[in-house]
Amino acid sequence: MLETPHLVCLLSVVGDPISDERVGTLISLTALYSLDKFGRRKTLLTGLVAMTTLWIMIGLLLKFYPADAVTATVPHGFIVAFIWIFYSTYVATWGPCGWWIPMEVLPTNLRAKGSALSVSFTFLYNLCVSKTTPLLFASIGYKTYFYYGGNVRPSQIACER
Repeated sequence: MLETPHLVCLLSVVGDPISDERVGTLISLTALYSLDKFGRRKTLLTGLVAMTTLWIMIGLLLKFYPADAVTATVPHGFIVAFIWIFYSTYVATWGPCGWWIPMEVLPTNLRAKGSALSVSFTFLYNLCVSKTTPLLFASIGYKTYFYYGGNVRPSQIACER
């Protein structure tokens, strides 16, 4: 499960009582449908386009309406909504693929090892993101969202092949 400590802090400030883990669990069930109905590649590419767009939109909103702007309650509400939509998109498209794709691609004798490596790298990546995000926000501020949006491009290139 993708952990989003900054989302939890942000939502606790604005008073949102919804737990991201409960929402993520419910949304991940949509992946059961979308990955089989539309195919892996199309679902992953759609998720990449949506996530990149959301990163850029959040970055632009924060550029023009900084977090310390008291009169920007409507744009900040959109930022919270876009973060939830991003989280939902990730959980519905990319989140479960680290568990499913190794099971489908690898031969039977390598599936357990492949799944273990895939899940280990997913958790390692999530750890790196959660540890570096506060540092990025401290040093480059809203541009952090553009940085993450740009990091999605290599995944898109890999999926398009």
